[in-house]
Amino acid sequence: MAGHAYDGWGRPAPGEAVSGLARLYRALHAHPEPAFEEHRTAAQIAERCSRLGYAVTDRVGRTGVVATLANGPGPTVLLTAGLDAPRVTELTGVPYSSVRDGVMHAHGHDMHMVCLLGAMRALTAGRERWHGRLLCLFQPATETGRGAQALLGDGLYERFGRPAVALGQHLSALPPGTVGCRPGQRFAASDILRATVYGTGPDSGPTELATAIARRLRGIPDGMWDPEIAQVSAGVLAALPDGVHGGDNRDSGTCGQAHLLINARTFQESVRTRVLSAIVRAIHLEALSAGAHRPPEIRQVRSLPGMGNDPFVTARTLGAFTARGMRVVRPGPRAENIAMGRVLAATDTPACFWLLGGAQVMPEPSPDGSGAPALFCAPALIEPTIATGTRALAAAATRCLGAAA
Repeated sequence: MAGHAYDGWGRPAPGEAVSGLARLYRALHAHPEPAFEEHRTAAQIAERCSRLGYAVTDRVGRTGVVATLANGPGPTVLLTAGLDAPRVTELTGVPYSSVRDGVMHAHGHDMHMVCLLGAMRALTAGRERWHGRLLCLFQPATETGRGAQALLGDGLYERFGRPAVALGQHLSALPPGTVGCRPGQRFAASDILRATVYGTGPDSGPTELATAIARRLRGIPDGMWDPEIAQVSAGVLAALPDGVHGGDNRDSGTCGQAHLLINARTFQESVRTRVLSAIVRAIHLEALSAGAHRPPEIRQVRSLPGMGNDPFVTARTLGAFTARGMRVVRPGPRAENIAMGRVLAATDTPACFWLLGGAQVMPEPSPDGSGAPALFCAPALIEPTIATGTRALAAAATRCLGAAA
């Protein structure tokens, strides 16, 4: 996979405004920053927002950026994009690949940011068509889920007001130039668990047990639910003898410990409860059957709610897309989690988030190198993706803001 060139990636954009966004996209992709380390990214975003005439506040929720623009009486519309990148090694080989080892914009946040900036510019230029207030949020630490809590703890709504509507988009493997949107539950709840399992004696160490548990967990949805209702991935993080992290160090380290990372994505709260119970039960049963010398230890690393699209807001958004002649498809539920869900749940803000076509997708390696069902986005087909994402956000925001008299 390394060194592979993808047709169309990085080609020049036709217009001056979009060309500048394409250059910014490449720069953001080449210099990704993980959760709460987005200092360079936030500074670039804040400077561009200020140049567009927005009132800018940085360091919101530690490293987030908020930009507002008032244009007469009317509703407040929240537009959002993530700042951070996950800890994934880039293998695409594109000229603007990540220069930071072990970090890349694998989930499209670089594209989300430039499209939001493009929409902000378009809305500023076309302010005679709308009245109201834009609240543009560049959210920190979306990959870990901790950014949402940091924003709420920093008084996001108390400082900047509560929006009437929230809008956003998520890069996907839909065809370039298309958007995917429909009402109802669209994005999954995400629960990440970390399990520590212990060796079973001189004939079997913790790695064998952890690998067997990972295989069993990956099969949970196949035996219990359709993949559109629940998805579970699991990988072995590490295996260490007891002497490294405490323990009795018996059997020359074969009774050590191994760590697994488990990710469950679900679309219904009742199914979510049952899946998590099934995961915990499977881990304990596998360890008991193998004769592990200590019970497993399981803790929740992250828990983020799912998110649905409000029917009324979605109808208005789809109407805006249709009026602009955009190519719209109706996708099914997506296993991706939208970290904004926790921020919006705090005020029960009606929202519409859609899929933006244009990503190349490759299997994401699991920690043990065996591969996992999860996917990550390689650098997007830059055009027409930027132009489509810019138009989509600007059109939806204009439709949800107050119409000019």
